[in-house]
Amino acid sequence: MTTILSAHAISPERPTVRHVHYAASGNWITDALDDLRRAPLASLFYGVLMAVMGYLLVELVSGHFHHGVMVATGFLMFGSLLAMGLYDISRQIERGEAVDLVGSMVCWRGNFAAIITFGLIVGVALFAVAGLNNLLYAWTVGADPANLPDTAAQILAWPAGQKYVLMLLPLMLLALAGMFVVSLITVPVMLDRRLDPLSAMALSVRAVRTNPLACALWALFIVVFCIFGFATFCIGLALTMPLLGYASWHAYRDLIGDAREHATLDVHAG
Repeated sequence: MTTILSAHAISPERPTVRHVHYAASGNWITDALDDLRRAPLASLFYGVLMAVMGYLLVELVSGHFHHGVMVATGFLMFGSLLAMGLYDISRQIERGEAVDLVGSMVCWRGNFAAIITFGLIVGVALFAVAGLNNLLYAWTVGADPANLPDTAAQILAWPAGQKYVLMLLPLMLLALAGMFVVSLITVPVMLDRRLDPLSAMALSVRAVRTNPLACALWALFIVVFCIFGFATFCIGLALTMPLLGYASWHAYRDLIGDAREHATLDVHAG
């Protein structure tokens, strides 16, 4: 007698986390370059838009170090939401569809409530970090920071400013690391599979926990690309942001699979 048992009887639509090679981010960037080649005009549109936005943000906080820190932090924390249109373009290319720039700009309509909710979660997190930053600045530098020197050079040359920076760095790193973990594939999975934000965030945490080295290397790529973009007076963002957006989509497709991939058949002869 032969009995065939399907593992767990899970719906094949249920997303699961894959193990990937620690250097998988190299493949994600290679695939992103291919998307860039296939959709040059749409990529240029989003790239220029993000470069202009980055430049305006930099100008807004120019000469105010502690505000600039929060702008940079907010840019990174909201990065996955800003790249939604790029995710959709990668999805269109993957499906063999013609690139629809206008459609990519309204891709959020398919799971509007979930995406808005996630945006609010990110906003609350950023607001909390900004509050801690202001408290820390007032405690270390002065009670009225608006009347104190606040350029990066002045802060770093000042003992109180050095204390502020040394205490600020762990806070910012913790905030960014936490946001990276809960948002690595959250927005792509909400767009593609229409999950609620909490389920998508939990899936993102599992993806990072399952592939810590690969995800750490990807986080390093993101930081380096963003630093390059801002260091070139935001001109570089026109290239790095589309690349990061497309690569993030391919990271999602590589890290997340379906339960059918894990279904096994146990055959018992009797």
